[in-house]
Amino acid sequence: MDTNVVGLLKKVGGIITDSHIVYTSGKHGSVYLNKDAIYPHATETAKVGKMFAEKFKDLDIDVVVAPAIGGTLLSQWTAFYLSEIKGKEVLGVYTEKDKGTLAGAAESAQIFCRGYDKFVIGKKVLVLEDLVTTGMSVKKTVETVRKTGGEVLAVGVMFNRVPDKINSDF
Repeated sequence: MDTNVVGLLKKVGGIITDSHIVYTSGKHGSVYLNKDAIYPHATETAKVGKMFAEKFKDLDIDVVVAPAIGGTLLSQWTAFYLSEIKGKEVLGVYTEKDKGTLAGAAESAQIFCRGYDKFVIGKKVLVLEDLVTTGMSVKKTVETVRKTGGEVLAVGVMFNRVPDKINSDF
C-alpha cells in the first residue's frame, strides 16, 4: 500500500524528508509522513479507500473497522468501495480510546462507542489503520473486534513504519 499512497501524499505536500523527526511514540526518524495532509482532499482520500477495497476485494468482508481518528475516514471510503465492488452493503465503523480508564493514552483500550459493537458481533471484519509506528492502536482494535465477537479476516495499513514487527503480530 505504501508505494501507491506516497504519490498521493506527495501531491498534497504531506512528506517531509531529510530532517530529524521525533515521532509521538518517542522514536526518531528522518522522514515524516503527515498522513493527515491527505484527509482534507476528499478525492485523494477516496482513492486510498479504493486502493484498500481493491486489495481486499476477494475477502468476504462485512464490516471495516479502524481506530479513530485518522482511520475513521479510511474505514468509510473502503467500506463504500467494497460495497460497490461486492454489490452488498459493507459497513464502516470505528473504535475510540477508552477515556474512562486511568491508563495513559498508550495504555488505553480501543472500545466501540455509539452502539457500533452491534455491527461487529458475528461479522467478518477488515481492520484498517493509517499509520503504524508501534502497532498498539491497531493491535488493540483487533483485540476489541475479537472480544466483541467479530472475526478479523485481515489488517490493512496505509503506512507501516515497522513491517517486520507488525506483520508478525497479526
